[in-house]
Amino acid sequence: MSDDDGPMPMPLPAGKRRKVVDVQAEKALLDQLPCAEMYEKSYMHRDSVTHVAFSKSTQFLITASADGHIKFWRKMRTGIEFVKHYKAHLQAIVGLAVSDDGLRLATTSLDGTIKFFDILGFDMVNMLTLGYTPSQCCWIYQAGHVVPKIAVAEKDSHVLRVYHAEKAKDAALLHVVDKLHSAPVSLLGFNAVANVVISGDTKGMLEYWSADTYSFPESPAVKFKSKMDTDLYELLKHRAYATTIDVSQNGKLRRKYDESLVQFEDAQADGSLQLDAIDFGRRMAVEKEMASASVTSNCIFDASGHFLLFSTLLGIKILHIETNKLSRVLGKVENTERFTQLCLFQ
Repeated sequence: MSDDDGPMPMPLPAGKRRKVVDVQAEKALLDQLPCAEMYEKSYMHRDSVTHVAFSKSTQFLITASADGHIKFWRKMRTGIEFVKHYKAHLQAIVGLAVSDDGLRLATTSLDGTIKFFDILGFDMVNMLTLGYTPSQCCWIYQAGHVVPKIAVAEKDSHVLRVYHAEKAKDAALLHVVDKLHSAPVSLLGFNAVANVVISGDTKGMLEYWSADTYSFPESPAVKFKSKMDTDLYELLKHRAYATTIDVSQNGKLRRKYDESLVQFEDAQADGSLQLDAIDFGRRMAVEKEMASASVTSNCIFDASGHFLLFSTLLGIKILHIETNKLSRVLGKVENTERFTQLCLFQ
């Protein structure tokens, strides 16, 4: 890839040997990922799409929009087919999560409710009126577990609550996690292999906690005793916080990429972007509008865990993590579109 594709990944830290990668194997994995420069079909919501998720076990795509609507789509041999449409919430959807086994869907909304869906039957099976405004949600049970637990963050609060997805309101609340964070929770993720929940807050703190005991996980789930031995304070040190999370197959490799607007402005100034001034100005205006509206993009791993995909003002970038190389950019010529939420079916 050339500098035409925007800021390049940061160089590997000095003193670390570059891992030898099988070029043919890398190409074979890359060939399994999307490669078109332009999209072929578009599927509509009435309002901006805010969430996308895929259930691999059932091969259903679920999309949600800012007006509280949810749509189910079935993966076909070529493309997707519309299945069902729900006006699920009265206000915007702020959290959408598919369980690790791919059988359950949960959505949280500014209307103060959380709704549960059976994905295979694309039907709503339960609803809880929370009594507070929720934000992020995340399923925190492993496939085959008898208790379908979900963690829900309270908007503008440090409090997390864990619910039983099949119980009524009075019996649904299983645990309140109120001593873990000191700032509003900004993200939730679940490592199903280790049965560990990862949560982050707006101060930049990242925390690990057991989905069973709701306390710090024991060995072998984690191999450190102090967070000082890790990079969990990295965001805090830079006065930043995480807005999205995805767990790779092994979670061992860490990289840092700078996709800030300053980097793109510098690249445009030195001519490496090769975008005309009008096109670049329009793209920058969209980025600033997104920032003012607190619209964020997500990042995802491919099935192999070797590639990271995320969207930027130049399109969707595919990075090979082990070599720190930009392998592909999707949709760079789509100068009227700004992609935000990604999900991948393999």
